[in-house]
Amino acid sequence: MEFQLSTNAGKIAQRFSDGSRTVLNLIAVAMHDTGEHLKTVIVQRKLSGSPIRRRTGNLQRAIHFRTRRGPTYVTLTVAPDLRQARYGRILDVGGTIRATRAQFLTIPVGRNLTGAGIGRMSARAFIANPEALGFTRSFVNPRKTAIMGALAGGGWEPVFALKKSVRIPAFGYLQSVIPEERSWIEERFQQVVDELSRELGQ
Repeated sequence: MEFQLSTNAGKIAQRFSDGSRTVLNLIAVAMHDTGEHLKTVIVQRKLSGSPIRRRTGNLQRAIHFRTRRGPTYVTLTVAPDLRQARYGRILDVGGTIRATRAQFLTIPVGRNLTGAGIGRMSARAFIANPEALGFTRSFVNPRKTAIMGALAGGGWEPVFALKKSVRIPAFGYLQSVIPEERSWIEERFQQVVDELSRELGQ
């Protein structure tokens, strides 16, 4: 659901004769820069086509980072806000979604999907108003695998697939970003060491 980076400024400061506050300040800035960079990579690359195609943009907007600073350390956390995108965790690590509040999960299909693959109506709304999607009535097929819509000229189409559970693969959009951006992170923190050497004269 999230990943964290942590660094111990106290240990780094031991390499220098003084300036632990300077160490902490520089590391805090580097951590903030790293958070900005990783958030940009996740939003603009990971959630914009590879590995996840952008649909509503909710997950992109939910990605945030925060830094926490203590007397001798700075931590960085990058994660989705699950209040904005409750599926943020399962898309990263994978898992199974099961029907809990109803007998089935209702998965939009056919003309109930927009071009971006987003459901136009909920099952409850469709059953109450099938005309909104061009059908005369709604019904569940005999095998109870779909909610169908009846067409005025005859025939029918599935509007929702009915599933007991759905398996979501692990896309690893968070898990993969640290290994892929390791060189960038190492270079940014090498800049901290170089700047400390200049400022502290060592």
